[in-house]
Amino acid sequence: MSTSISNSFCSQLCLLGIRNGGIPDPACPNSSLHLLGQLANPDILTRHVMETIQLYSDTHMELIHRSNDKSTAVYRMTLPLTGLTFILKAAWDQGIPVQQQEYRFYEHMRGVQGSCIPVCLGAFVIPFNSFITPVNTHFMILSSAGIPVTEGIVDETNKNRAHLIYWRTASEIARNSGVTHNATDWRNLFYNDVINDFMLVDFSEALFAN
Repeated sequence: MSTSISNSFCSQLCLLGIRNGGIPDPACPNSSLHLLGQLANPDILTRHVMETIQLYSDTHMELIHRSNDKSTAVYRMTLPLTGLTFILKAAWDQGIPVQQQEYRFYEHMRGVQGSCIPVCLGAFVIPFNSFITPVNTHFMILSSAGIPVTEGIVDETNKNRAHLIYWRTASEIARNSGVTHNATDWRNLFYNDVINDFMLVDFSEALFAN
């Protein structure tokens, strides 16, 4: 099996197991590639990400989205050694403090990760390094939220339904974690077919509910 970006994303349960220091989901589509003992250690995971950026970015990283001001970007990444496949969010310049705050919200919302928000495996900063990043860069590792509702699930004709789903999901997050998503854009709403439910992404504008 190839360990390129053609791999399926790892499951929510897989990344939850890794985050909690346990065993990855045996039903994860990449489970046969995961090497126990090398996934749960944050330092090893960070090193694998750095090596992938430096050596395998052409084959193991795919740009999904870049912000208009080019201060943040979202990538799909597969680690060659373990097959771990996830979302890598990167931030530069003015995007760094915003993403650092978003990471703090994810840490506060650990109890709802994997249900109505993605699982966060951690965050780290790579200082300027001409072989890896041209500027100081903040990275955050997340599970895939699924399919954007804008891709065939909702369109302009039924976006009112998407708004209802958005508010239901946002209310569940606020009720269970005390965090208000605060970005009422249904393009931040995703459908996850594995858990058969919706997830919200992008907590860069979030607030504590109280």
